[in-house]
Amino acid sequence: MEIKGILSKFKSKIYEKKNTSFMLGGRLIAQAVPILLTPLFTRIYSPAEFGYFGAYVTIVSIIAMLSNGRYCLAIMLPKEQSKAQRLVWISILLTSISTIVFAIILLFGGTSLFSALNISTLNHYILTLVLSVLFIGVYEAFFYYFLREKRYKEIAINIIIQAGFLIVTRLITGFWGYTEGGLMYSYLASYLAGTLLFLIMSRKDIIVFAKEKYEESIFKLMSVYSKFPKYSLFADLLKNFTFLSPNLFLNKVFGAVSAGYYALSDKILGSPVWFLTSSFGDVLKQEASE
Repeated sequence: MEIKGILSKFKSKIYEKKNTSFMLGGRLIAQAVPILLTPLFTRIYSPAEFGYFGAYVTIVSIIAMLSNGRYCLAIMLPKEQSKAQRLVWISILLTSISTIVFAIILLFGGTSLFSALNISTLNHYILTLVLSVLFIGVYEAFFYYFLREKRYKEIAINIIIQAGFLIVTRLITGFWGYTEGGLMYSYLASYLAGTLLFLIMSRKDIIVFAKEKYEESIFKLMSVYSKFPKYSLFADLLKNFTFLSPNLFLNKVFGAVSAGYYALSDKILGSPVWFLTSSFGDVLKQEASE
């Protein structure tokens, strides 16, 4: 029995290392290639454009995180797959509603908000902002579902394809002269590609979910996992705002050029730590919840 237990633990460790290597490999490629191409991007795009892009990413990231009420984090917890699938759709539904509200706010108050933050350029990219929030929210819901199902290889492939779309779009828009919005368009294109790829990969799960009937209501399920919007939402908001707020305040106080230098240096210097912690963290989340 002791030998059997030792072999079981050894097998489990090998499996965990394999999972981590998939995630590390995918994120390494996705992070390394854009960084290696940074000298080319800095010749195509100006520091001010990187500054506006940093502000855009900050706004989109914070609103997208708020949009699903952090119910995406609950997807890995239920023992029943059907509940996890329902939580995916709850996250998508909340994201869709939040996106509509965000669009209305920008239409009526976006000009004043962007002027106050000294990023009036973003007035021309309201649709890009709104669509980015939508696709990031949907992408996040599917990402945690795939993580729950231990589909690490598919996640890694998705991350690499995302990076490919970002690079190609960034180069095409840059060479065609659409430098002002090129960075924002490439960001949107990467999440659009990632979301569509997740939809294609999970089409069988979606069909099964659509056909099944459930006794438990959506509101009851939301109530069961209500601690996520109660506690995780504020904590994650505070954390993200702390990390990302310099992109907004530097634009406000020192202008887009200074903000651009900061955004670019922060991205390059922070990427090595980010891809290591996120790769191990993603696998750990699944193992811990299981």
